[in-house]
Amino acid sequence: MKPLRDDACGCAMGAVFMVIGLAVSSVHVGWQCRTAGMGAGAAALRVFLTTFLAAGTGKFFGILRHRLGRNRLPARPQTPALGPHLTGD
Repeated sequence: MKPLRDDACGCAMGAVFMVIGLAVSSVHVGWQCRTAGMGAGAAALRVFLTTFLAAGTGKFFGILRHRLGRNRLPARPQTPALGPHLTGD
């Protein structure tokens, strides 16, 4: 997975949000199925929609984080290429 600091397109943060959204929505819908008697089709649709919305939200925040961070942080200093050490003779 790409480091979040290098995530210009928001894919890494979108994936993180998607996994969290899938886990949370699965637990919630499983609980709803047991207590309220929700059908399997409705449960699957809710999990799918919640996971999709979580991934989109993560992508949005990943792009936003990259753009705001790029404007605030100075560029990384480039290290000069080190050649052979000359002794002077």
